[in-house]
Amino acid sequence: MASELVARGDMGFEDLLSGLVWNGRKPTEVPKVIARPVDVAGVVEALAVARRDGLRVGVRSGGHNWLGVCLRPNGMVIDLSGFRQIEIAPDLSTARVGPGVTNDVLDAALERVGRAFPVGHCPSVGVGGYLLSGGFGWNSGEWGLAGERVRRVEVVTAAGEVLIADQDEHPDLFWAACGAGMLFPAVVTWFEIELAARPRHVEWATAVFGREQSRAVADWFATRQEQAPANVEAALRLCREGPGEPTLLEVTVVSFAADREQADRDLKPWSDAHVQPLSATRRVGAISDLFAIEDLLHPIGARYATDNVQSGEPFRSLLERLVTAMDRAPSDLSFIGTGVNPAGSPGADGAFSVASSAFAYPVAIWPDESGDAANDEWVRETMHDVPLAQTSYIAETTPELHPGGVRDCFSAESWERLTEVRRKYDPDGLLEVGYAGIADRLGE
Repeated sequence: MASELVARGDMGFEDLLSGLVWNGRKPTEVPKVIARPVDVAGVVEALAVARRDGLRVGVRSGGHNWLGVCLRPNGMVIDLSGFRQIEIAPDLSTARVGPGVTNDVLDAALERVGRAFPVGHCPSVGVGGYLLSGGFGWNSGEWGLAGERVRRVEVVTAAGEVLIADQDEHPDLFWAACGAGMLFPAVVTWFEIELAARPRHVEWATAVFGREQSRAVADWFATRQEQAPANVEAALRLCREGPGEPTLLEVTVVSFAADREQADRDLKPWSDAHVQPLSATRRVGAISDLFAIEDLLHPIGARYATDNVQSGEPFRSLLERLVTAMDRAPSDLSFIGTGVNPAGSPGADGAFSVASSAFAYPVAIWPDESGDAANDEWVRETMHDVPLAQTSYIAETTPELHPGGVRDCFSAESWERLTEVRRKYDPDGLLEVGYAGIADRLGE
């Protein structure tokens, strides 16, 4: 067979099942079969088995979705982690990548030839789910959303048909490939992406402030972000250093520059905060070093819960709410990320339709099962406290925390169009999303 099929009860099934989801908190849903194809013929074969046996199908690229949405109770998981090809065009303008390639591996391959791409912030995330969700990545202000740089995709439909989708061929399916996320109604076997010139100098500054400085920091941060050039990426993280410690505000600003002089110009305005930070550092490095920082924030084996919201609330009042929320976080490993003017804007070229003046995402991290209920409730309360909520980024959403469920990840127009695309290419709901439900699947 072109696809290895491992059924529940087979030797090695439990180990494979555990490895499908990166979160240390494993979902309870158990599929009947795990398919592990290594080429397009294997995907066609796996889908044929699913249709024959009446199995709903979930698709896994890197397994980083917090909720483990690739798992279908008594269904099939198609694990695409073996699709790790990276083929860079001779003129270095594009690359063809498999969905199982991770962000760090892709960036390392591009670095060797002096090219770049807005890879995701987390190094071990597979590009399949990342690109399909739209892709907020490094230097998105200058390079745009990762999904917007996809030029073609090869897919296998629920019926087993192999198609190439781009702006000319199957444009509706190509439109869905930028932003539909886990609602995409086919299995992608490769993406052709447009590459960018690699910045020759990457430098970042980090400043830490106390919670009592939050109002001044909010005004300074929002103003500087609005004035920053496109190649400057700024992030604000709320965290605590230990039990009983107060909430801190950590601001990191990265310049993707041509040289040291440009980085100095980019970072200089951020050194004038009108408030003195508790500490400040500056470092020259590479995207791989930024990956290492992200890894420290996400310990392997820990349990996670998260959500995100795009809000129209003024940033100062939003930050005050988030500081209060961080004060009551049950785990000192947890943090809240926030910022203004997220990269990219919704348009007619993709299903991605997240847009707002500010965003927030609480990430609950804790060591063992005893903390599940308290940390779930903290994420829920934090999201409930954010007013003027507009949309949610589908790659990191917890649909039950939103009034409209997974619909809240899309504008009304995009949801209607996506529903029609899904009806066309997956009329029987073979690729049903586990938590979307029948109503969300068919838009009824």
